[in-house]
Amino acid sequence: MLAFLRYQDLPIQRKLSIVVVIGILSAIIVTVANFISFDRDNVKRDLVEEMRVLARITAARSAVAVAFGDKANALENVSALALRSTIQHACIYTQEQQLFAAYLRKDSLFSGCPEVLDYDYADGILANRSVQLLEVVEPMIRKGKPLGFVLVGSDLSPISVRTKKWVSISFYVTLAALFIAYLITRRLLRPVVQPIIGLSSVMDQVRKSNDLSLRAQAKGRDEVGLLVNSFNEMLQIVENHNDDLEVLYRGLVEKSAEAEATAASLELRNAHVKDQFGSAAHDLRQPLQAMAIFVDTLCNQVDDPDQLSILDKLKQAMLNLNHLFTEILDVSRYEFDVAKATSQPTSIKNLLSKVYLEFEALAAQKHLKLRFYTPDYKVLTHGALLERIIRNLLSNAIRYTDKGGVLLGCRRRGDLLVIEVWDTGRGIPEHNKASIFSKYVQVDEKDRTERGGFGLGLAIVKQFVDSLGYELSVQSVVGRGTVFRLTVPLAPNTVANKNLAREISDQRVERRQSSLKKATFDSLQEQAQSHILLIDDMDVVREALKETLENWGYSVDDFADIDSMRAFYTDSGNGSDGRRGSKIPFLIISDYELADNVTGDQAIAVVRDIFQYEIPAFIISGTESDAAWERIKSMGFTSLKKPIKPARLRAMINHFVQ
Repeated sequence: MLAFLRYQDLPIQRKLSIVVVIGILSAIIVTVANFISFDRDNVKRDLVEEMRVLARITAARSAVAVAFGDKANALENVSALALRSTIQHACIYTQEQQLFAAYLRKDSLFSGCPEVLDYDYADGILANRSVQLLEVVEPMIRKGKPLGFVLVGSDLSPISVRTKKWVSISFYVTLAALFIAYLITRRLLRPVVQPIIGLSSVMDQVRKSNDLSLRAQAKGRDEVGLLVNSFNEMLQIVENHNDDLEVLYRGLVEKSAEAEATAASLELRNAHVKDQFGSAAHDLRQPLQAMAIFVDTLCNQVDDPDQLSILDKLKQAMLNLNHLFTEILDVSRYEFDVAKATSQPTSIKNLLSKVYLEFEALAAQKHLKLRFYTPDYKVLTHGALLERIIRNLLSNAIRYTDKGGVLLGCRRRGDLLVIEVWDTGRGIPEHNKASIFSKYVQVDEKDRTERGGFGLGLAIVKQFVDSLGYELSVQSVVGRGTVFRLTVPLAPNTVANKNLAREISDQRVERRQSSLKKATFDSLQEQAQSHILLIDDMDVVREALKETLENWGYSVDDFADIDSMRAFYTDSGNGSDGRRGSKIPFLIISDYELADNVTGDQAIAVVRDIFQYEIPAFIISGTESDAAWERIKSMGFTSLKKPIKPARLRAMINHFVQ
């Protein structure tokens, strides 16, 4: 245990060097052991064959002597074997296995020939009386008649001497190889380790000095280099926000005496910031998306606890930044009056099903049971705003619930529909109910660090509810849970489909059970080798998504545009069917805004036309255009908004698999 702790405290370069050296040492030891064993077996096999040949020759020469009882001639024949230095003794036995003639080397350390031969005709090798002695027996036959046996014993010690010599040579060769490998490893690992050390140093300096102008130096475009670049981009974004906040603060201090002028200036400033967010949101989400995927991938590839701790802190900081960015963007974009919110009939079942699928994986991570119940009503609402309200309420319920579950459902009351979000969390004290809808207010300030969030979620909900003219109420019991009730108007002539008023979670279980009954080993194996087609014009995001999907076991074809994809699949020189012999992807994942004003739905249509198959697909995008999201929805595509958490992406893919 102490040695393990000491290893954990070593610098990363030394750890990697130790790992490489141990790996090389293990390979050399296994190779040397196999070689020595192979050499020893070969030498012993050659010795056995040589002794058998000598025994056969002696048997042929001594057959007449045994037949006529000529012991002198027989002794002369076996004594001739003394020319072979390793032979210690040679013996001739009668057919009754009684000793007839024997030769024993004068300086032999072995006992010589036994008076009675104990031979069972098995393989011609007598059971060893010593680990250093090999005895071979050959039958003596003349004109088809067995006359006796010839036994030859040989010393095996030269083989042991040869083995020791190889061991000694291998030892020195191994030491030399390890020394050379260590020097090469230290040299090659330096470009890998230095960026990580530099990144850690910059993070520590930023933490101590709060100097956001510091930057880590990236070397190369591998995973570590991309991580360093993403970290630098994150620092740049935070620094820009910090600079903006400082400018606003100074302006407020300088203009505090001029209330009206200050109010007008702030209003213009807010409008300007909102415009900036709207135009830059798509570009800002791209590095956040890439950073999220690269951090998640790096977490799966790093085993060192110290590095994992740093990555966890970086991952949490990235999640907090993404959460803050999303909420500030929402506040800046949706500060408008009721006239801007256009209402239209919307299927509440489809809307809530989409939200349910997004949060199913998040609830599972916290071991919470997420239940969903809704009849198929149509409500008169602004779909995007209502969806955001439900998403914020559901996110809030899951965040502050540690055990039990969350229920999302609705019920009809006359011409109104009441949407309810129940949870079994800690509850809200009575004196805090009025303040929870204010900006940057949380029931417990510890939640800001322990659970994340910035106190904007319910403030956004309240703002949207007021804009749409809906009614929102909350009931809570401390220690037991909370329920939020949102009342929305039903669309005219709405009739519920009773057959659809079932728990979606139960339906999903039934579908899984039904599919499992029909599943076979072949189909499961095919599913494990599923093939995905990925389209995204942002190289860093596409590469990150591809690496993540491949780590999950999928094979991926990725393209930046339609032309390269069409050329890949329709090159007539690469297959009789004009598609390179490629298998049909089971799923298409496409960015919405591609290069040259091409959209994701157009790319998906091209793929389906190439394969002549209605391949399932969903769209990812960082666009802030409501019109774009409405168009995606109207075409029947499921969609995810960047930056996408890996867990949410995996849940979406599993949804299509099931």
